[in-house]
Amino acid sequence: MRTDSAVETGSAVTSDYDPMIAKVIAYGDDRASALVTLDQALARTVLLGLDTNIDFLRALLADDAVRAGDLDTGLIDRLPAFVDTEPSRATLEAAASAVRSEAPVSSSPSSTLWQSGSGWRVGGSAVPVTVLLQGDDGVVHTVVDGRGSSGRLNRDEAAAPDTSVVRRDADGVLWVHADGAASPLRHLTRREALEKRLAEAGGPAGAAHPELRAPMPGAVVAVHVADGARVLAGERIVTIEAMKMEHPLTAPHDGTAAIGVAVGDQVHRDQVLARVSADPTETATEQ
Repeated sequence: MRTDSAVETGSAVTSDYDPMIAKVIAYGDDRASALVTLDQALARTVLLGLDTNIDFLRALLADDAVRAGDLDTGLIDRLPAFVDTEPSRATLEAAASAVRSEAPVSSSPSSTLWQSGSGWRVGGSAVPVTVLLQGDDGVVHTVVDGRGSSGRLNRDEAAAPDTSVVRRDADGVLWVHADGAASPLRHLTRREALEKRLAEAGGPAGAAHPELRAPMPGAVVAVHVADGARVLAGERIVTIEAMKMEHPLTAPHDGTAAIGVAVGDQVHRDQVLARVSADPTETATEQ
């Protein structure tokens, strides 16, 4: 296999043109072996700190039509909506190991033993150290060193951490490459996790954030409802196109839509595209 790319340090990749920055090419004695090589090459491609379509490409390679060579320009449109891969056990353990290994910065005169958070105590075994990690989808994962119950991870059951690559970006997000996929994870303190739970519990049942933000840079290809229209939870509001895929944004709850973009607009990551405001009367009733 080989990778063709003309991108180097300092290159600006904008959404004004096709955002392709590299092409991965594989060959073999037949189509099946070439596809295996291509999938392995994508799994070994480590790109941290930015969103890519590697997960989607690997899912595409596993499609029966692609494997059979039965291809046409409508193939991707016929596929079910792609869902990002959830962090694997190895990914979560690698991130937790990175958090545990970071030396705390403190001016306290106390011993570094008390600052380490290792769980050590006098006259007994160490208390398992809990690490809370939040994914891009807002889900909080709990990693407990030495425990495997209740969906928690056991170090012995996880993949070897030396197979993973972990880097922290300028915003404090841990980017982990493990099991052939990259995942951004944010370490939460106990206080931050508590505040998140309290905020979620304080709203009405089923409430969600009213703002619809772009998941990545792209172009608006469809606005499905008019500004001021009444919408239902799950109804498609705006669709953007990025990396040759369409990303629909749906209403998080019933309410009134306020549209902030038009077809053809170029948008950046996290830009607010629309807002769905719940009716005050409905909110009061649910509370």
